[in-house]
Amino acid sequence: MKDYGFIRTAAAVPMVRVADFTHNTEEICGLAQQAFDKEVSLLVFPQLSLTGCTCGSLFGQDRLIKGAEEGVRRILEFSRAKAMTLVVGAPVPYRSRLYDCAVIIRNGNVKGIVPNTCPDRPFASGRDFLSEHVRNDGGLLDNGKDCVREGFCGEIRYAGQRCNISPNMLFGIGNATFAVEFSSELNSPVPQSSYHALQGAQITACLAGESEILMRDRYRKTLLQQHSSKTMSGYIFASAGLGESTQDHAFAGAASIWENGYALAEAERFMTEASLIVADIDIER
Repeated sequence: MKDYGFIRTAAAVPMVRVADFTHNTEEICGLAQQAFDKEVSLLVFPQLSLTGCTCGSLFGQDRLIKGAEEGVRRILEFSRAKAMTLVVGAPVPYRSRLYDCAVIIRNGNVKGIVPNTCPDRPFASGRDFLSEHVRNDGGLLDNGKDCVREGFCGEIRYAGQRCNISPNMLFGIGNATFAVEFSSELNSPVPQSSYHALQGAQITACLAGESEILMRDRYRKTLLQQHSSKTMSGYIFASAGLGESTQDHAFAGAASIWENGYALAEAERFMTEASLIVADIDIER
C-alpha cells in the first residue's frame, strides 16, 4: 500500500487496570503484535495507557512513575526489528515536574516525547516547552529521523534513551508525516494539530482519556469530522476504555480513524475487552 500513497494505521484500546503498569504493558504489547500481524505502520494508544488516566493521587508515587518507565523499556524491546511506530501514553518526569506525555516508539528507539499542553492536575503543562526558540508560529522541530538534536533545550533521557521532549514535533514514516496531540488540545479554541497541519503533518495521532457524558459521542464525531476536513488530513483518535471506570466516571473506549472529514473505521463503545481498529489513510489525496 505504501507504493500507492497509503499508510496503514490503527487505534487500539487496551483493557487497562488502573495503576497496574505490568498488566497494561502486556496488554499494549499484545495489541501491538495484532497490529503488526496486520501490517500496520502507525499504532495509537489512549492517554496514559501505561498506568491508566484515573490514578489520581497515585501519580505522586515514585513506584508508579518508575514502573511506567520500565513499561516503556519493555515496549522498546518488543518493537525491535518491527517496521511499526507506536504512540503510547505515559507519565514522564522532567526537571522535577511530571508531564502527561505521548512516547513515540519505533524499532527499539524512543523517537520523541510529546507533552500535553492542556493537562489535568497533577500534571504540569507542556506549554513550558513553548519557549522563544520553539513557538507555535511555525518553529516546529522535525524529529522523524534523528533520536536527538544536540543543543535543543527540551532534551531528556528516558527509558535508557536520549530524545527530544516538546509539543511541537513532526515525525516521519516513509513518505508520511504525522504529529501528536491530546483530546484536551483538540477541544481548545486552536488545537495544536492546526499548527502541525500548516507545517506539513498529513496525519494526527490523538491520545484521549475522555469519560462519557450525555451527547458526547455525537459532539466528538462532529468535531473529528470537521477538524480532519478543515486540516485536510488523517486523524487517529484513541480514548480510554472500560477498565478506567473504577470511580464516578464511565469510559467507553471510543476510537476512530478519519480522513478529510470521512470516517474510515470506528470501534464499538463500552466493550468489555480490548479493541483494535485498522484503516488505510491516503496521504496523497
